[in-house]
Amino acid sequence: MYAEPPDFVPEPDGFLPKVKNPQVRAWALEVHALWKNLSRRVSGSVLNRPKFHTLLPLPRPFVIPGSRFTEVYYWDSYWVIMGLLASKMYMTAKAIVTNLISLIDTYGYVLNYARAYCTNRRKTSDFTTLAITSILPVDLNIFILKMELDIASMAQIVGDNRTAESFLKAAQARKQAINSVFWNKEKGQWLDYWINTCIVEKVKKSFQSSGFLGAAGIATSLTRSREQWDFPNGWAPLQHMIVEGLAKSGLQEAKSMAQDIAMRWINTNYVAYKETGAMHEKYDVEKCGDIGGGGEYIPQTGFGWSNGVVLAFLEEFGWPEDLKIGCN
Repeated sequence: MYAEPPDFVPEPDGFLPKVKNPQVRAWALEVHALWKNLSRRVSGSVLNRPKFHTLLPLPRPFVIPGSRFTEVYYWDSYWVIMGLLASKMYMTAKAIVTNLISLIDTYGYVLNYARAYCTNRRKTSDFTTLAITSILPVDLNIFILKMELDIASMAQIVGDNRTAESFLKAAQARKQAINSVFWNKEKGQWLDYWINTCIVEKVKKSFQSSGFLGAAGIATSLTRSREQWDFPNGWAPLQHMIVEGLAKSGLQEAKSMAQDIAMRWINTNYVAYKETGAMHEKYDVEKCGDIGGGGEYIPQTGFGWSNGVVLAFLEEFGWPEDLKIGCN
């Protein structure tokens, strides 16, 4: 059921200080206001009689992705929290972390989403296990590194310094191992142990020629299957992960590329919002302003991680006063 966010204000102090363009700032405040629409809490009926409901009895309010997705999703929560932090909604962000920790306390791990029928979805598939034991995958280790850093950060937020220190130490050790094992100085890229690729300084050139980078962002794949996770769809989390990786690489060329990708994504979100009045779950990266499609359900709006990534990009890169927003 709906829950009024206690820390929402129409224009927070210190909101997006790098955004100087008044048109972009006005739109960002509209995106910020969408957190109110997406705020929920578990009803008293669910809390008092949890066995009669599929929705799990979470202790604190939460933010849903939007449309058909009316419960907490662990995958979405990271980018929702990123946006909430940009919106200075620290209490709401902390409540989400508290809910995720409550799932760990109850089930031993964070569920895919907070429904009773997800409580048995824990087993790693045989295919994944086979892949892990056959090679040393860099992407898996990067995801684990990010997870360790996120757990450390969340533990700090709730005051669990012991857990934070433990996971931070593990993350530092993993980062050192990744650079030692996966980094090929001659080829210049972090990939699976036996794969050779180009150096970081050449990432921009190789990435642009790969076909993944479109006019409006990065495609999830190059396969035209009409499924939602394939070309030409682009999803906010993928944009954020790649942009953050490039921005934090320490190379100016990579940082410039990160900003370029972020601005493409911001532009397409802005134009689609102005045309439809909504933020969308996914976008078509081939054409600025087009929303994504395909898959097993109609395109959804709302939308938690899209809102979060746009606000996070504006927080990090800003928007100059004299730079026009929109599709060129």
